[in-house]
Amino acid sequence: MKLKHLVLSLATVCVLSFSGAALVLHSTNLMAGDSSMTVEVDDQQSASLSGVTAIEITEQVAADIQVTTSTGPELSAHFYGTITSNADVKKPELQIEKKNDVLFITLEQDRNWRKKLVFNARFRSDLKLDIVLPQDYAGALNIHTASGDVDCVGFSGAGIEIQTASGDVSVTDFVGDMFEISTASGDAVVKEVKPKRMMINTASGDVKFTDGDSEKIRIRTASGDMNVASVHGGQFEARSASGDLVLENITGRILSVATTSGELTTNGMSAEKVAIATTSGDIRAKGISGDVKINSTSGQVKAHVLEFKETILCTTTSGDIELAIEQQKPYRFAGSTHGDISLKTPDGKTHEAERKLYIECDDCTHTVKITSTSGDIEVK
Repeated sequence: MKLKHLVLSLATVCVLSFSGAALVLHSTNLMAGDSSMTVEVDDQQSASLSGVTAIEITEQVAADIQVTTSTGPELSAHFYGTITSNADVKKPELQIEKKNDVLFITLEQDRNWRKKLVFNARFRSDLKLDIVLPQDYAGALNIHTASGDVDCVGFSGAGIEIQTASGDVSVTDFVGDMFEISTASGDAVVKEVKPKRMMINTASGDVKFTDGDSEKIRIRTASGDMNVASVHGGQFEARSASGDLVLENITGRILSVATTSGELTTNGMSAEKVAIATTSGDIRAKGISGDVKINSTSGQVKAHVLEFKETILCTTTSGDIELAIEQQKPYRFAGSTHGDISLKTPDGKTHEAERKLYIECDDCTHTVKITSTSGDIEVK
């Protein structure tokens, strides 16, 4: 029995050794082979958009996608570039097919060849897909890509949806109903867009959004930074887990911005209601107009309010609070902290206290309430 086990063990070792040697030899041959094997791609096609309500662009091979518009009557597509590898590569193909009212544009690729890429096999490409749409096309545009970048300029239609894993996304000058961008690690750059509703979601990519107008805006990122400027949203919501948020000149009806551990900086926020929150980062907010609610767990708060209709609520656990109020209407005040409190009321009087301070105001319609567990409070 022991002899049988010994024979089986030796046989297994031999098989594994020969297999390993074969793989190493194959890898060595790839390295020693022609590493500059190049496949040229150059394919142009066109398609009528008569009766088309949606365009679906999907790639199975990494390629950058650019979408523009023209006065031409048809859609034109140009797929071009090179693939360089030391493995046998089959040329990818551009396919355009209409099914019912949807036009499918696909970059097809032989998936089996990737199984040949072992160890030292190398692969490089600079493939691009240029799409030119007629300016009068009013349907939807949906783009799904793995690692290629997407750049869309001047498209106006029912909606645009772009999903990418690691590629960057750039959209300029869009007007329509629905706008949605979703990336895993790519950045999103958006400017001059006017959809009715819009959503931007990134996992680790940064978001830069300027010059926009929408009834409802939602921007979320996990660890990426966010920079938003000159945007009007009926409802505006921006969320980040660990990224920094910088917002400037944001207007709307309800504005809500929050980050878990990042810094939060705003300059010019005007709405009926403004909510700003962070867990451990600092808050620096200038030029706020509207009823304000600010919350920070351990970060400091520095806020500057131009005017408010009814209330200012500001809370922090361990950070200091500095609040400047330009509006000269009288208000009732309630302050509570384990630190010091300093209040300068609109009539020019200064009130100082430790731990708690309450100032009543007859016939006042405005209230300022500040609470901190261990930080100091200063209102002027």
